[in-house]
Amino acid sequence: MTDNDFLQLLANTLHVSDNITVDTQLSDIWDSMGQIEVLSMLGDNFNVTLEMEELVSIKTVQDIIEILKSKKIVFD
Repeated sequence: MTDNDFLQLLANTLHVSDNITVDTQLSDIWDSMGQIEVLSMLGDNFNVTLEMEELVSIKTVQDIIEILKSKKIVFD
């Protein structure tokens, strides 16, 4: 998966049409329901479950990508 593929998947999951970049602040595009939708998407698409410490540390889209990479999810 490329970063752009992930950005599109995230935008679709959060139902946003704005251009999302790796620097996008998640506080600008998600609320508590959005967090749940993203957690579900990560489980469904990557078989990944985030720990509470990981979830609260996420501030940007890049933070999610870095967590996925730490869990051996490959990005091109």
